[in-house]
Order: sequence, then C-alpha cells, then structure tokens
Amino acid sequence: ILERYEENKEDTYALNERRTLEYVLFDLKKPITSEDSLNFVALEDSVMQLALDFVAEADFASFSEEGGNEYFNIAQRIVTNAQNAPEPGWKAFESDKNRYWLAHDLMDQRYSDFHTVMYLYHRQGLDKLGEESEDARFEITEALESLKSIYRENSSAFLLQLFFDAKADEIVNIYSGAFPNEQARIIKTLLEIDPSHSTKYESISQQESGGDR
Repeated sequence: ILERYEENKEDTYALNERRTLEYVLFDLKKPITSEDSLNFVALEDSVMQLALDFVAEADFASFSEEGGNEYFNIAQRIVTNAQNAPEPGWKAFESDKNRYWLAHDLMDQRYSDFHTVMYLYHRQGLDKLGEESEDARFEITEALESLKSIYRENSSAFLLQLFFDAKADEIVNIYSGAFPNEQARIIKTLLEIDPSHSTKYESISQQESGGDR
C-alpha cells in the first residue's frame, strides 16, 4: 500500500486549484496606519494598538529602566482620543479598572516605582535566576518591596492587581527553595501589599527550603 501511495501520490492527491485561507482579526475598511490608531478611526484598531503598546512597553521596560515610556505616551494618546467613543472601557467614570486607568496609572508619577520594579524583577532577577539564584532572588525581593510605596499610596491600585494576578504563582515558585529567612521576609512583604493572594504566599514557608540545591 505504501509503495503504491508513493508511486501515485502526485497524480492521485494533486489539486486542480490552490486556495489561500486568511484569518482576519478585524475587518477594517482601509489599510491601517499609525495615524488611524492615534485618531481613533476604528475601535478595533485602537484596541489592538493599545494592547500592542502595552506589550511593547512591558518588554522594553524589562530591559532598561523606563525603557518603554514612549509606548505608554502613545497608549495614553489613544485613550484620550477615544473619549467620545460609545463603547465601554475608555472613560474614567465607567470603572476604576479599565483601559483608561491602566494607561493613566502607568504614566502617573505616584506609581513611577512600578517601571523600576519591572526592570529589576525581570532583568536583574529572573534573567539571572538560573545562574546566580541567591543574588537574583535578592534583586527580586528588593523589587517587590519597592511596590510598598504604591500600595501605601493607593492600596487598590489597578497596577498592583494586574501585576500580582500575573505573578503570584511565579513568585511562590521562586521562593519555594529559598532559605527560611528569605521566605519569612518575602512572605511578610507580600501579605502586606497583596493580601488577595495570601493563601498562596503562606504556602511558601511550607515548601522545601534551605537554599537552592
């Protein structure tokens, strides 16, 4: 059967015509340009551009301190130009947890420590965890403790909720093999600034400790 398939496959399974499938996220009526996003020509384009700017900022901020601010300036302009949009998520009064407040808080000087935390946590911490685990954990601890300033400024800050929703499990894993004194220090910090994940953080001390093996 295999031999027959190999001998005849070109003729037997050939198609008379070829078709190309395209997967479309948003059906826009004209080509997308950067000006489209900034002028809020299309809702779909603005949402997509906003998401891309946030991703770009997070990426650049993890490589250098405040490295992605230019993308947040663009994101904030998109939100500003979308204030007359009928769709929800763009206006301050609609919710304290939406696109408006995400763009606003990331450029708010009260939360400026967040950008430094992104850099220290990722570049000085995670990137070095495999080779210099103790030094890397120290940097991560210092970074997380820097978030106290934001928590004390606004304990319900949207930025903190987003960060810890994304990072809580990762943080538990990072400290699962740490020394007891490291675990005690970070648990105390986390219970203060992110009580919503307290059960997870309390489990850190129940993990095998004693430093990396």
